[in-house]
Amino acid sequence: MKLSAKLSTTLKKLESVSAANQVILENFYEYYRSKNSSERHIISLLTLLISLDKFYGPEPFTSINTKEQVLTFLNHRQVNGKWIEREHDVEGRYITSFNYYLGLLSVFFRWLLNRDKPEDEWKTPAFLKIRNKKPLRDSPYGINDL
Repeated sequence: MKLSAKLSTTLKKLESVSAANQVILENFYEYYRSKNSSERHIISLLTLLISLDKFYGPEPFTSINTKEQVLTFLNHRQVNGKWIEREHDVEGRYITSFNYYLGLLSVFFRWLLNRDKPEDEWKTPAFLKIRNKKPLRDSPYGINDL
């Protein structure tokens, strides 16, 4: 299978992840690749998970098990190598990122905590039962268009 430059670059970044998480991410990549997911989706997932590893340092992903840990990560972003709290802009642009990243984390942690079971028995971990935020911006579509 030929990898695109972006995917091969992202896979190379896995070398900078802590040892315990590197094994987990390599296994997750193999699982997700077998699902015939788009390359762009895989890159987004892996990039977010590499950021999660950097945010929590050497702590293994298996030790992330509270809503507070997930929300703390989602409310921060990396700027010039430092983690800063996200600015909550008036238009609510951060909400789109928050909801997207929450969805990606749910996919990963469902796999991580249920990978030894058949997929039809997988359950979403309780700490990921976080509601999506509602957008602050008005929809460009009218009520009749929906």
